[in-house]
Amino acid sequence: MKQITWLLSAVILVTTLIIAGCSFDSSNNPTTTVATVKTSIAGQVVDESGKPMAGVEVSIGTSKATTTSYGTFMISNIDVPNNRCVIKASKSGYFTAFRAEEPRAGSVTRVILGMMSSAPQGSFSATTGKTVTLPNTSSVVFPANGYVTSNGAAYSGQVSYVVRHLDPTSSNFYDFFAGDFQGRSTDGTNANLLSYGVLRVELTGASGEKLNIAPGSKATLSVPVPAGMQSYAPNTMPLWSFDETLGMWKEESVATKTGNKYVGDVSHFSEWNFDSKGDTARLQIRVHCDNENIAGVVVRVGERKVTTDENITGIRRVQAGVPIKIKVYASDNNGLESNEIEVTLTNGEVKDVDLQLTTCPAFITGVLNNCENQPIDGTIVGEYANGSGYFYGFARNGQFKIRVRDGVTMTVKAMANDGRESDIIGVPALASSQEKNIGTITACSGNIIESNDFDLGVNSKNSQANGVISQDGTKYYVKVDNKLKIYNTADGLLIDEFSVSNSGSGKDSITFTNQPLEVSTNGSVALVQTAYSKFETYNINTKNKLASFDAYNAHLSPDGLRVVAGNYSNKQEYLLQVFNAADGALIRDITTVNGNTIKYVMLLSDFLNNNEFAIETETTPLTMYVIDANTGNVTRSFATSIRNIIAYSNDGTVVLATGNTEGTPGSFFSMTDGKEIAAVMYSAGQREYFYNYPAAITPDNKNAALQLVSYTSSQNAPSPAIFSVGSGVLTKSLPTPATNTRFQTFSYSANGTKLAGLYADASGNYKFRIWKF
Repeated sequence: MKQITWLLSAVILVTTLIIAGCSFDSSNNPTTTVATVKTSIAGQVVDESGKPMAGVEVSIGTSKATTTSYGTFMISNIDVPNNRCVIKASKSGYFTAFRAEEPRAGSVTRVILGMMSSAPQGSFSATTGKTVTLPNTSSVVFPANGYVTSNGAAYSGQVSYVVRHLDPTSSNFYDFFAGDFQGRSTDGTNANLLSYGVLRVELTGASGEKLNIAPGSKATLSVPVPAGMQSYAPNTMPLWSFDETLGMWKEESVATKTGNKYVGDVSHFSEWNFDSKGDTARLQIRVHCDNENIAGVVVRVGERKVTTDENITGIRRVQAGVPIKIKVYASDNNGLESNEIEVTLTNGEVKDVDLQLTTCPAFITGVLNNCENQPIDGTIVGEYANGSGYFYGFARNGQFKIRVRDGVTMTVKAMANDGRESDIIGVPALASSQEKNIGTITACSGNIIESNDFDLGVNSKNSQANGVISQDGTKYYVKVDNKLKIYNTADGLLIDEFSVSNSGSGKDSITFTNQPLEVSTNGSVALVQTAYSKFETYNINTKNKLASFDAYNAHLSPDGLRVVAGNYSNKQEYLLQVFNAADGALIRDITTVNGNTIKYVMLLSDFLNNNEFAIETETTPLTMYVIDANTGNVTRSFATSIRNIIAYSNDGTVVLATGNTEGTPGSFFSMTDGKEIAAVMYSAGQREYFYNYPAAITPDNKNAALQLVSYTSSQNAPSPAIFSVGSGVLTKSLPTPATNTRFQTFSYSANGTKLAGLYADASGNYKFRIWKF
């Protein structure tokens, strides 16, 4: 059984359809019965830096989906009110996001949702209160002795707070804004709003419980008036809180203009919006190039945004009587931009607006089918060459037409709503305005049947662990401190455990997270590292220690019969020794390769099979020597760019390793001749130099599971994923228990139907996840 170490993280896939529903309003009379239409809701969820967010739950009524590693989601063919539908996005650690859209009947209603971190920024005593002022001079005056828990009980402990401001003049304001500028006035009618700023506030107690302002107490909010809005800013305006049940803003208080700020008091916390209200008008926007209308283009409409649909029209309600600038910006559309148009509309006016792109995109078209060759809805995602970005679009009833950059090659794959994916398709560079039919894509592979998490009952703050799955996939072996534990992969229950040594102190103690653990193919022998320079073998069936080995590095042969160990001498010479795993008897010393003394060994590999292992010497060029453990002779050698092997195939013919060139995440190499098979190309254009990360190669040598963790951004682990060994491209993202979950090890069962990963959750508790394919 090959040992693989290090880290992995989270992403996610698979949309789950339940039943459909939406919140809605009917312009001015909220009690009017509204007809329904059938539409598909699709889009992307991004964080504050604009990066896609995986694992976000998106819901429309009772219909739900979970975002993929590209942050995309699609909920197909649901019945919603024909005038307004509310989409909700939820994820732990973030403010809940809401978007309201006028659904496109028989088409795809596209949305972009931004999620803002709700991590606490500080704390204060509930008995004293506090004034919190943000860098942009927005502020909240928290009262003294004015807090209750969610059940109404008075609270007097420490209060943790987060205060976030949304600037209406910011280019991404609408991505994070809740709803669609529709509000419910105090007289019960609906109004169209114009925002002068939003404050988001969340309070928690010492135990993480939600807090709010006590009855009779108030907090004072203040936001600066944006410079570009001061000329028409009214002296007073309503303060609106976002009502999640209504799915719109609700008028509750009043803000007064004091200097260049609006100030108002509120009696509870949620999301507060400083908005003037007015009459409603309507824009119908088309974006075209060379007389062809373009779908999927994001258009800024004053404070709002709208995405043109497959019927080419972007529809947006706006406030009448105020100037509105309309434009396609390059930063929103992979370089596409348009002329700018400014309009001021009257109450009830409906105006058509045409925007001309300055340059025309290229397009890919095609058909998306399921396993039965029937057309289906789904998401099309693609990667541009050299990690220069990614794109996505949606298929409806199997048909898709997606705009792409001209002049750059790309790869494309499809993801069906049930989680199945297609093979990767290469697309050549296209000219501006060129349309290429890439044919029929079948999303029929790699469906993830199930993934389960099991708690080891051990916390990583006080313990160290490593794990590996058995060849038959029924057991998971874990080395935790001085215990070897065996778990059932079906239910996570502990089958057996026994003590192993955990000796050593000072420089000879184990201080690293991943204590090596290797288990023989038949599950009878384990090799564990018990100190910095000591390894031991154990009979798993009898729980007896078999032998000890003084070594800085050691590996167990797959049949469990031998151990190869490596040590440096004071002269930087390297001593290789082959031992009997059962009793520790020395079989042979290996001090030379091809007649030369072994020096400066950078790498001692796992056993590639029952007989061979490899070493790499730091020479110019780097040289790999494959050695027969039976004879001590070199069976083959080759120059290579391999620097650090991260994963081995079961037959030892393929390895995943970091190379000696920075700027690439690593490559798959042949251990027959040392040549590179393919470089790893990570999703969403992420390509940088990566070091040790958790990985495992499938038994058929076709794919590998890995999670790349950059030394430049190791706190933001990307999603674990499946990569093709032959091409290096990402073929599937793996679902994970939470965002930024960082795995330490991966291992496959012998038939490749189960993948195991060890990780510590946000509280530091060790768990293992079993994916079933």
